[in-house]
Amino acid sequence: MDLDDFEKDMKNKLAKLKKEILKKIVIPEIDIDVLLSAGTIKNSSILLRGRYGTGKDQLVYIYGVAMFGSPEHICKISLHENITEYELFYRYDLAALIGGEEKIILRPFVEKPFKYLNEMSRASPLIQNAILEILSEKEITSIPGMKLKLDNFLLVMDINPLDIASRKLSGALLDRVNISITMKQLGYDQSLGLVDAFISRSFLEPYEAFLNDVPEDERLDFESLKVLWNKIIPRRLSERTRLDYRVEKIVVLLYYSFTCHRLKRNELMDISIRPPCVMEGVCERAERDPCYFLVAPMGFRVLRDLFKYTYAFSWLRNKKRISLDMFLTMFPYVAAHRINVRSDTLARGFYTGSDDWLKRWFVEEYVIRNKLVKRISEFIDFCDEILENFGNGRISSSSIDTLVDLVDKNLSFYPAILYFKTIIWPPLRSMLEKARLREKIETIEKMLEAGGHAEVGWL
Repeated sequence: MDLDDFEKDMKNKLAKLKKEILKKIVIPEIDIDVLLSAGTIKNSSILLRGRYGTGKDQLVYIYGVAMFGSPEHICKISLHENITEYELFYRYDLAALIGGEEKIILRPFVEKPFKYLNEMSRASPLIQNAILEILSEKEITSIPGMKLKLDNFLLVMDINPLDIASRKLSGALLDRVNISITMKQLGYDQSLGLVDAFISRSFLEPYEAFLNDVPEDERLDFESLKVLWNKIIPRRLSERTRLDYRVEKIVVLLYYSFTCHRLKRNELMDISIRPPCVMEGVCERAERDPCYFLVAPMGFRVLRDLFKYTYAFSWLRNKKRISLDMFLTMFPYVAAHRINVRSDTLARGFYTGSDDWLKRWFVEEYVIRNKLVKRISEFIDFCDEILENFGNGRISSSSIDTLVDLVDKNLSFYPAILYFKTIIWPPLRSMLEKARLREKIETIEKMLEAGGHAEVGWL
């Protein structure tokens, strides 16, 4: 079978597996799409969050068997604070040790490709650091006399935020997790449907029912996954023509609405960590921007994973072009676990967590309700048009005045000003200098310098 036929076969299997999973687990369809698309990228890490009884454990087992074909490829470790690297990664061969030879045997967590860490928040800082090393370097260095490289695996972790025996996961570890999904408490109608399903299958657990109902040849398998991971998906991730450059620019600007972060005690911030909007005094109107609601600015890994997993998401859904809506759909899944939303913000809006805040406030209210995409698009289009016209020698006083007015209205919206200052202004300034319009240059530069004094924002 050639790669194109193999790819179609994999897509068909994933589509059938999705339907089977939805029959066994009460979970939004979009969450399954995100899980399956994450599974198409090798070495992905996934975090499931949810209270007791939300189906995390069953979902992970079904997901593992669906992707790898057999339970033999799954290694589950139920963590507690006393587990050491020795118990997780390796052991000594006692027979060899008695004979005077120190021989190390790798434990299943190292050797099996589907790694499941149950109750990750119970792990000690030592184990958290070891997992961080796997996620960041794809290697294990804590095995005596060995530096072990890991490749071709999926790592799934789950946490229960209400678990009294848990500790907070480190920010560095969470920042390396690619995808997170929050398992919600079931509603009345969902619980009723689940009870009916249990009765109809003689109270078999969802995982057991999945094994019975889905033959092994209808599941994926490890060898097929390696072909998908190493040959098909890398080729699809590099297809530049699937992404419109305009969409790319808008997504990056939306991301910057989280990174231009203003703290109330800016004067106490070390100058080396102050973001540009603080240094340039732009965010006087920060109370209406996403960055205001975060305890700390968002890192670049969010943007990298947003593009990477949106590409995989579009592949799974057989989309030839990657739309902005796909990025907005994927954004909460790659960002929720990496941000720390202010507690007063969550309480004021009755948000259940950062993922709920991202979906309801950022996507639905800030972006869609405010028609933010339309406004950013118009700003980009006008700036690009001005630059093109000036480049072709069509410079008029009225068009410059219109540009000045547009910049003035957007002084407090840092992503728009960022685009103007980094993409538009350098070549435009050179053109204005050649046209000897020094007065216009000074007007625009004074506006940009005085941006911190603007009281009215764009929205």
